[in-house]
Amino acid sequence: MLIRSAFMSPDRGVTYMKEDGRTLTQTYPELLTSAERVLCGLRAAGLTNGDQVLLQLKDHQDFITVFWGCILGGIIPTPVSVPPVYDEMNQGVNKLKGVFQLQNEPFIITNEASAEDIAGLRETFEAKVMPILTIEALLAYEPDEQHYEPEPDEPVLQLLSSGSTGVPKCIRHHHQSILSRIIAFEQVNGFTHEDVSLNWMPLDHVGGIVMFHVHDVYLGCQQISPSIDQFIERPMVWLDWVETYGVTRTWAPNFAFAMMNEYEDDIRKGSWDLSTLTYIMNAAEAVVPKVTQRFMHIMGQHGLSRHAMVPAYGMSETSSAIVQSKKFMRNSEQDGQLTIDQTSLTSEIEYVTHDHPNKMTFTEVGTPIPSVWIRIVDEHHEVLPEDQVGRLQVKSPTIMMGYYQNEEANQEVFLRKTAGFTQGI
Repeated sequence: MLIRSAFMSPDRGVTYMKEDGRTLTQTYPELLTSAERVLCGLRAAGLTNGDQVLLQLKDHQDFITVFWGCILGGIIPTPVSVPPVYDEMNQGVNKLKGVFQLQNEPFIITNEASAEDIAGLRETFEAKVMPILTIEALLAYEPDEQHYEPEPDEPVLQLLSSGSTGVPKCIRHHHQSILSRIIAFEQVNGFTHEDVSLNWMPLDHVGGIVMFHVHDVYLGCQQISPSIDQFIERPMVWLDWVETYGVTRTWAPNFAFAMMNEYEDDIRKGSWDLSTLTYIMNAAEAVVPKVTQRFMHIMGQHGLSRHAMVPAYGMSETSSAIVQSKKFMRNSEQDGQLTIDQTSLTSEIEYVTHDHPNKMTFTEVGTPIPSVWIRIVDEHHEVLPEDQVGRLQVKSPTIMMGYYQNEEANQEVFLRKTAGFTQGI
């Protein structure tokens, strides 16, 4: 995938917004060469295809370079969110400890600035040694152009569940699941190499790494990759990025649109050209209709199409979004929304008007993308009639291989005897 983009889109790549204010663009050929250097360093450390590593890299350029170095060698990366500090047992350190022990003390890849702090966790992690590699050391090697050629069903990436327990579920994907989702998404959206995508969400999130970065390497399009910290510090910078780079696609969870709405007065006083932006995915959290509508009204004065907002649904287990809706505010304010009597949730859903005293309004997240089948069932896995609340089941090649070293969880979510559907996903 990266090799193809380096050949087919040599002038495109990833533009990074560094924390020190610098902007740096890494073309796909440059990314490939750097990833090959990392691959050489990984192999020099004794790693080979099928081995696992943990990524502790906050800088997007470092992360993406190491990620592709792993992929080129068949080495399986597990991104882990970087904790604020390593000298106390906070949630981030606890998660790192859990996955470090789950994967039998694999190499941790970080930068020189964090290596000593991570090494200092050896006793806390109850480890004999803390095997650590740094991005700086890996980039010092010569490029290794001998790439591993995987089978479609071989594992390629592991993502962690969002739970706060010490041993998070480790979601294992193979090449087929991720590529199936990318190809299906292209069939319904028609994105091309001429797109300019923008992702500021963390790359340890399935939306950041799979739904946008890997997807856009597949396309060979230009990517804009700032950090979530830069957005949180000044949310309106999102609009600056869209205008400056002519962004055509971006995404965010509901919280980001709510944050932007808080700056309504400033945004209305400002001036941006958002006319290039034709696709904004709203996913990873419940899509709140009022929040989303307000955002669209505010941005409309700056040229944002009222058709740009696309509510969607997916999970790490499904390779990110597998359902999307292009109905939101399509022709009227209420398009793409369902208003129901909330007292009917335990029986057959009753649709009501917006002035009903017991109204509850939901955002439609649409229909499945190609190759995805969805059904709603009861506790006995029997399909329910329409307008009934039940359990969501999915059948699709985009679904994960399973939870690594967690057979109990796999037994809970996979249904072997019910038409291949997967429970709870």
